[in-house]
Amino acid sequence: MKASKLSLWIKDIINTDAMTFEDAYWGTRPSASEAVPEIIKLLDKHKDPYTRGKLIELLGECEDKSVIPFSFK
Repeated sequence: MKASKLSLWIKDIINTDAMTFEDAYWGTRPSASEAVPEIIKLLDKHKDPYTRGKLIELLGECEDKSVIPFSFK
């Protein structure tokens, strides 16, 4: 079975290698509507502060109203 682009992106985002993470972070991202539910699931799965911090950062900047129901702009 071939991994989806979302699965591959998440694999790189939770990678502990800083450059792998940065490449995924600054590269092409899946849409917020696709990524947010998966990121929320990962917050429950990953308990280490390093990984959780990266996931929380992504949620904070995704501008998805289901995560943060107001605008900072």
